[in-house]
Amino acid sequence: MKKIFYILISMILIALPTINAPSSTTHVEFTNSFSSPYCYIPEDNNYESWWIVDNDWIDATTECMMAGGFPHESSCCPMITPDCRSDKICYTGNDTCKELSESECDGNFNIAQNDLKDIINEEVYNCNLPYDQYDESSICSWFLNCECKWEGGVCKADAEPLVFNGSKLFDEAQIIAKPSICEGSVDNSN
Repeated sequence: MKKIFYILISMILIALPTINAPSSTTHVEFTNSFSSPYCYIPEDNNYESWWIVDNDWIDATTECMMAGGFPHESSCCPMITPDCRSDKICYTGNDTCKELSESECDGNFNIAQNDLKDIINEEVYNCNLPYDQYDESSICSWFLNCECKWEGGVCKADAEPLVFNGSKLFDEAQIIAKPSICEGSVDNSN
């Protein structure tokens, strides 16, 4: 009798209509909007780097320099090819400025920074980064502009102190001639 009861219950359970739950899908799209070109280097891939500009992905290994790029100022190269030459190609060389030809020389701030690292006190100054406020009442800061320059038939590393107003570099003579370049409020809060 118990067997018949279990068989009957099993048949009823099997015969019950199955519950059909409606299925659903969701599509989510994230859009990043940056005011400057953004350098993206995947953490799990040492061979790729990308500039994100207005939601376009540009291969940075063949276009590694972009004015105003963030967070690397103007270059975006992956770990395997960390240097950006003036022809905008990432490469693996350990070149110094003096090894570059006249056509390759101008710019190349990564190579110049490497050439100058034994001369510049990196605890105080860093190539191509703002390092100290220009004066107490200005929005400007000092900026050590390091680059290779062609002089006297040779490519040389050069470091020039410039003034940065948050968007553009100026030499100090330009600031003295037109102080309004650095006028504005300075936010000293942290």
